[in-house]
Amino acid sequence: MIATIIGTTTTTQAQFVINNLAETDSITFSDFDASGFSTTPSIGQLSSNTWSILGLSAGDLNFSDDGSNDDYGRGTSSGGVTTGGVYAFSTGTAIALGVQSIASDMTPGDIILKVENGTGTSIDEISVAYQIYSYNDEDRSSSISFSYSVDNVSYTSVPDLDYFSQEASDVIPEWDSTKFSTSFATSLTNNDVIYLKWSFDDFEGLGSRDELGISRIRISEDFSTSIEEEKSKVELFPNPTNGSFTVNLTDKVESVEVYNLAGHLQVSSNNQAIDISNLPNGTYMVKTTTSKGSSIQKLVKIN
Repeated sequence: MIATIIGTTTTTQAQFVINNLAETDSITFSDFDASGFSTTPSIGQLSSNTWSILGLSAGDLNFSDDGSNDDYGRGTSSGGVTTGGVYAFSTGTAIALGVQSIASDMTPGDIILKVENGTGTSIDEISVAYQIYSYNDEDRSSSISFSYSVDNVSYTSVPDLDYFSQEASDVIPEWDSTKFSTSFATSLTNNDVIYLKWSFDDFEGLGSRDELGISRIRISEDFSTSIEEEKSKVELFPNPTNGSFTVNLTDKVESVEVYNLAGHLQVSSNNQAIDISNLPNGTYMVKTTTSKGSSIQKLVKIN
């Protein structure tokens, strides 16, 4: 079944349940203020029946735990914070469930979302889309990886969704967002749950770390049609390449940026044909920006 409309929008103050195969559930954190987590959350809090945060110096927040002080609820911010913990970041375009990582917080750490099948029938495929927000005010690169599990023990990673923030800080920091989406086979009978995990860690560089967050999470049985309407599929050809490649997509390209795995910008262009013949062999991240947003793909340079 293909979902073509956005259904319930929620900040998951209650248990997150897929109720209708014909709709796409969207989490926007619109009234989240990072005042904590509870099994009976008040306005501004998130449900710990739905969310788990691991890797905080105050201790892991497991499902059904309560936490509202210190690391668990640092409040709202538009960026520029230095104290580690969980924040509601106001990015200008969305409220993001975010973290400020420090040596003792979220390096490594996980944000886990528990989703229940409440459709009354079986689900054999799950589609997930989300946006990562980054406020690049520090000279260290961080990584965010995505994985999923049916038991919260054994996780399947999705390497194509690996995200690496830029190492060198921006002179004038501002929030940047990148869209990701994936679909995967599963076997969920009614009332079964699936766990979606975003794992944070240091990647390259030294010193303090950027603010990172996730928002606009969209979940359904299958919304491939609506995802393509929102964000054109980007393809890099050839990949691997021995010198040049072309960004294939239908929308007009605003910019193409090639980064090494340390987050350093190597090439910047507003053309779809890119020459990287002068770069060393290895793996690079290509960020393509159109009027619909940005996406990142891996590119391999060989001889």
